[in-house]
Amino acid sequence: MELRKYISTIICEYLNENKSFQPGDILTSREMYNYIEYNKLRDSFGIIKDHNDIKEIAYSSELWELKHVKLSNFNWVADSVFNNKSLNAYPIVLDYDGRYEVLDGKHRIGMYKNMGLDKVLMWVGQMQQL
Repeated sequence: MELRKYISTIICEYLNENKSFQPGDILTSREMYNYIEYNKLRDSFGIIKDHNDIKEIAYSSELWELKHVKLSNFNWVADSVFNNKSLNAYPIVLDYDGRYEVLDGKHRIGMYKNMGLDKVLMWVGQMQQL
C-alpha cells in the first residue's frame, strides 16, 4: 500500500509541475484531492493534512472548472501584504445558483479584493443535488 501511495504521489507531482492550468480546465473530484494535497493548502490551523478534510472539499462537487469569478460576489477584504503561503493555488468555491461558498481561499480572495482586482480565477464546483 505504501508503494502505491508513493507512486501516486510522484505521478501527481509530475503532472502538477508540468501543467499550467488555463480557464476552462476541468478537474475531477480525485484530481482536486491531489491538487489540494500537492499545493499544501492551508486553513486557520495550518496545512490541511487530514484526508477526511481534504475529501470533504474535493468531493463537494463531481467536477471543478477553473473560471473567472467576480470578487464583488464576496463581502470581505484582507491585508494584501500578508505573506500568504497558498498564493500559487486558486481559491476553491461552490456555486449555489450564483451564490458562492468558499471552501478554500477566503483570505486570498480578500487580498485580491483589497488589491483592487475585479475578478480572479477560481476552481468552481456545482453544489451536489441530494
